[in-house]
Amino acid sequence: MPGGAFTPDPATGGGRFPVPLDLPPGPGGTAPALALRYTTGAPGGPFGDGFTVPLPHVRPSGGRARPGTEGRLARVGDGFVLTTRSGLRHFLAPSDGSAWYLERTEDALGAITTFDWAHHSGQAYLSRVSYGPYEVDFTYEPRPDVLRWGRGGTLVTTALRCARIDLRVPGNARPLVRRWVFGYDLDDVTGASLLTSVALTGFDAHGAEAAAPVLRLAYAHPEPPPARRVQVAARARAGQGVLLLDADSSAPYYSLEDLPRTGRLSEIDNGIGLCTGIEYAIAETVPVVRRVSLREPATGHVGVTEFEYHDCRFGDTRAFTGFGRVVQDELGDEYAPTLRTVRWFGAGGLLSKEETYGLDGSPAENRPYRRVEHTRRPQWTRAVTTEFERRETPVSVTTTDTAFDAAGNPTREVETIERPGRAPVVRETRTTYATDAERRFAALPARVREVDGAGKVLSDKVFRYDEEPDGTAGSHGVLTAREELVLTDALVAGVYGRVPPDFRHHGYHRRSGEDGWWVTTFHGRLDTVTGLRTTTTDPLGHTRELRYSADRCFPEADTDPLGNVTVTRYDVRTAAVCELVDPAGAATTVTHDPLGRPGTVVRPGDSADLPTLRYRYDHSGPVRVTTEQRAVSGEAEVLVTAELRDGAGRLLERRHADLLGDVVDERHEYCARGLVCRTSRGFRDGDPPPPPSEFHYDALGRPLTSKVRDGHLEELKVPQGGHHEPLRDLLGRELRGADGVVHVRDAAGNAVEARTPDGHTVFRVHDAASRVVAVLVDDPRGTPVTTFTHHDRGLPVPHGAGPHSCGRLVRVTDECGETFFGYDALGNPAEKRWRPAHVALEFRLDVLRRADGRPAEVVHPDAGDGRLTVHHQYDEVGRLVSVPGFVDAVHYDLRGHRIAVYYANGVSEIVADGRHVVTGPGGWLRELEPPAEAPEPPSGSEIRDAFGRLRGVHGDDGVNALYSYDHTGRRARTLVTDSTRIHEVLTPDDLYAIEDGELVVVVADAVRQYPDGRRRYLHFADGGGIALVTDETGAVVEEDTWPVPTP
Repeated sequence: MPGGAFTPDPATGGGRFPVPLDLPPGPGGTAPALALRYTTGAPGGPFGDGFTVPLPHVRPSGGRARPGTEGRLARVGDGFVLTTRSGLRHFLAPSDGSAWYLERTEDALGAITTFDWAHHSGQAYLSRVSYGPYEVDFTYEPRPDVLRWGRGGTLVTTALRCARIDLRVPGNARPLVRRWVFGYDLDDVTGASLLTSVALTGFDAHGAEAAAPVLRLAYAHPEPPPARRVQVAARARAGQGVLLLDADSSAPYYSLEDLPRTGRLSEIDNGIGLCTGIEYAIAETVPVVRRVSLREPATGHVGVTEFEYHDCRFGDTRAFTGFGRVVQDELGDEYAPTLRTVRWFGAGGLLSKEETYGLDGSPAENRPYRRVEHTRRPQWTRAVTTEFERRETPVSVTTTDTAFDAAGNPTREVETIERPGRAPVVRETRTTYATDAERRFAALPARVREVDGAGKVLSDKVFRYDEEPDGTAGSHGVLTAREELVLTDALVAGVYGRVPPDFRHHGYHRRSGEDGWWVTTFHGRLDTVTGLRTTTTDPLGHTRELRYSADRCFPEADTDPLGNVTVTRYDVRTAAVCELVDPAGAATTVTHDPLGRPGTVVRPGDSADLPTLRYRYDHSGPVRVTTEQRAVSGEAEVLVTAELRDGAGRLLERRHADLLGDVVDERHEYCARGLVCRTSRGFRDGDPPPPPSEFHYDALGRPLTSKVRDGHLEELKVPQGGHHEPLRDLLGRELRGADGVVHVRDAAGNAVEARTPDGHTVFRVHDAASRVVAVLVDDPRGTPVTTFTHHDRGLPVPHGAGPHSCGRLVRVTDECGETFFGYDALGNPAEKRWRPAHVALEFRLDVLRRADGRPAEVVHPDAGDGRLTVHHQYDEVGRLVSVPGFVDAVHYDLRGHRIAVYYANGVSEIVADGRHVVTGPGGWLRELEPPAEAPEPPSGSEIRDAFGRLRGVHGDDGVNALYSYDHTGRRARTLVTDSTRIHEVLTPDDLYAIEDGELVVVVADAVRQYPDGRRRYLHFADGGGIALVTDETGAVVEEDTWPVPTP
């Protein structure tokens, strides 16, 4: 159970460290934000010195109350109510009259979290937090270091410390879910309780338990400065802190800062490989964080950040208020130089200026990359970001002015970007906020409008809440509608000219008295009468419903606009999905270990004993997660892969297992700055890795060069955009592409028209799920060139539907014919039946897949002598190694590259030392080399269709070609003619073809079998294209091919 990261606070020299409690979500998907938080210099309490569980509370103070951003505090009866800006209400009840503690929290939908407290000797101890089906119980024990202090004239005694925290589900037969146990040591100097360990144990519904890695903490004392004896003289005066002093003499005085202190957090071991070391120093009598080191013992990686503090400041009462300037160095190495950040702080510890430098030893290291300056006034801020990139003059200056309302909401933001030689770029954002009768919600935006410097609208959004009128909210503050400006009138005229599309027909609308076409991009409704249920309506009026569990914590049934239902069931203990049922009824189950991590996944066809996936976890070294993927359902063989990560979660290795052991697919090393600096690929575990690729960065972490395996350094090139950038609407959707095609989109964003530069228009019709169901060309009321039929639960069952087709495509009709699709229980295409246009034939292709999704068996169409069944065999890694009867063996290197293929005709291909050699039964045949340049296409005139596809070529040599395409855009028919012959090739699928009426089976993309028994083995050059053809005897053959123009 690793904690968070230690975060230094440069303004004060201190730091913070959180230990979050991982709690499942309650009603509405939220959980109380409970966490232990360590703050350097904080006093002791029930969780040890410096640790606390931050919760809202009210306590009398001798100073003035400071308005904060937490919300609005109001006195109600004998307690207080704190209302946050989001409308969350915290109710605080009195304890002993000197403090008010959180009693319950209530969100706007009525979900309640209650907090129970135990009071002992004036101290309040959090004892229980209850929300939804969960309870969090706190158990305390007597402490040897009883703390006593006075508050408001009352003695407060802290005699207990927290021993453990339990997460429970009271309604479960085994209610205990998780337990955090706290270990303490006593400070060597002061005897104070110091939290030194946090151990998490998880419990499942069967009584099994598992322990997470233990979080361990250590403490140290900063070296005190030499004792200072100071001569003081003062006139005694009431309220000045001097009890008795002769006004006419001096007296020795010893600073109280020199007295012994409790140790400060100095080391954090997160239990999974990351050790954080914190070193302290004394700056102007103030203990400060001097250095933070991140160490990975397993890899030897060390990352160090150092701090220097200047201009120590004290208030009128000599209380420390912070530092004026702090230098932070993130130490680098040869891969990424040290990043220096210099910060200046103003009143209240607010950042006033920040500069970043790269200490790389170059002449430019004293020039900043960037400078950011902040100016603040009541309800107004300015931030000026100057990009120098270590040059003498700025590259750009970005000024952002922000105005706020009385509630702290930004109402107007103006961003101005200035670059040398260019006109300033201005972007202004204005925001108004919704009001409600109870003044509960302070930060609900009602309208957000963005314009450029010339007043051109860039974005305009209107938000409505609780189905109330614009600018107001009801009692819940729930977003129920969002309108967005999509097309301004100027944009419509510029794209579509004088005859714009019928935008009302496509779901757009206009707002009274306003410019442009708007879309209601979201409309939702919340119903709690019969359980929690939400319905959302898309811009075209199609409704989706989501129903939640009885405890209102988890979404369980999702019904799309066409009636297809996806059912999701959750395990209340882990708050994770335990079962998923798709619209076709196929169920996938997931189990979790006691810590809530995925244990197994069982998909249709597999079982709990032989699951589809199994995960194993090992924390003994670098964190290792092993995945076992079932290869074939019902068989023991699994494909084993693993990921190793360091204590910071960075990927160290990916590897897989084969018969000889583990193969490391990739290994990464990290530089002192935590960036990838070396990567090695493809070697056996235990063997020396091959020469790695190396990566270098500038101080900001941007890649500079990459050292490739031959040792040469190459600059990383940044892709440059083209000259014709696409024109987009205000939602970022393309209206006119770089190719000149103009698109018309409906309100849901679907492309319903495409107007080509040569005058064609392609129309696409969509269903309620935004799937294309018909494609038409030029005439929107004509005959579709392609239709798509789906099987949906809310509609009549279509012809061709199968047992697993619900929610899926079942039939396509296009210019090449009609295709029917069948599926297995996993949703993989398992059957494909094709009926060519104008021919009374049907070709059926069946594919049986393994549990890992790879084809195991392919049954090809009948060529007249029965259907050919082809089997595929794989190795222990899942790579194709043979196709019996066609390919005898395929070999791979450790990086997974194919290095040898042995065909059934005796021909072999060997790739080694940069050569690709083909050898036949009689010896060497040919060395294959990539073509030097692409062949010149035959000359002639071309015909293209509305989709830009080549439809025909009239060759100058008398050879003509016609092409047809299927619904995917793949060429499915080629017809070539000359004065004497006609040659037709149909390729409805990559696994077979029909050549001049004869069925040709294609196996492994390389073997073609003809009805008369002939076989042709295709050998491809490395750059693509057929380089050599051999027959069933291994002899080289010259195919009688037609010249086919290149599209």
